[in-house]
Amino acid sequence: MAEVRIDRELLRAIGADTRIEMLKLLTKGRHTPTMLSEKMGLSTPTVLEHLDKLMEAGLVKRIDEGRKWKYYALTEKGESLVGGRPDVPVRAFIMLAVGVLLLIGPVLMQSYMLKENMQSMDVGDGAAPMVMAKYVSEEPAPAEEEVAAEEANYVPYLQAAGVLLILAAAYIVLTARKEQLAKA
Repeated sequence: MAEVRIDRELLRAIGADTRIEMLKLLTKGRHTPTMLSEKMGLSTPTVLEHLDKLMEAGLVKRIDEGRKWKYYALTEKGESLVGGRPDVPVRAFIMLAVGVLLLIGPVLMQSYMLKENMQSMDVGDGAAPMVMAKYVSEEPAPAEEEVAAEEANYVPYLQAAGVLLILAAAYIVLTARKEQLAKA
């Protein structure tokens, strides 16, 4: 993070409660002046005046992506001053954890259900696969096992969702890392 040098310009910029509130809102991500005005209950021209003061102090930058809307975000100095965002977003860790659970959870659940079925049939270790195959193919399945078979149909979907969440988390982490390298 950038070192924050305290001077008159910085003190003037953060001297108003409105600008401090604006900085806090910008820690959550970039905003347009309209978004800030709606959240703060101020007119857009007033918000723009405050943003200009924050830009002069080097706390906020304007992001122009060639679209209709202009976004404002914290600079490295602004992030240092108000705490900023963590290097790797927390949502990436949450998505990664949920993705792993969705990927591994159904497999563990199926193995547990198979183990329970084997124990309920009271079969010895050596004959278990043969008896299980005979049981499935010759006799109609009891209601419990029909439900278990239907529940097993959702496993690939849960695993696919898990893979997608893991990929999304990886994308977020890589994007954050790319931004860090661009700042350096």
